[in-house]
Amino acid sequence: MNRSSPPFTVRLYAVGDFFVEAYFSKSPYYEGNHELQHVFSLRSQNLRKSRSQHPFEPYLDQIDLHQLLRS
Repeated sequence: MNRSSPPFTVRLYAVGDFFVEAYFSKSPYYEGNHELQHVFSLRSQNLRKSRSQHPFEPYLDQIDLHQLLRS
């Protein structure tokens, strides 16, 4: 999944039993391309301890459950 968090484009990846958010910014060297700036690991045990906004909340509008309901 992707989301915008200016000046970054953030991509969410599932890697085994955890998730990774990768932050990309526009490249000053390659027109139309992006460069990786930051990577953050989101593990389930760390998510339960957080009192702030859940890290996956910005992605909720991209989740489509219609295919699950059609079965």
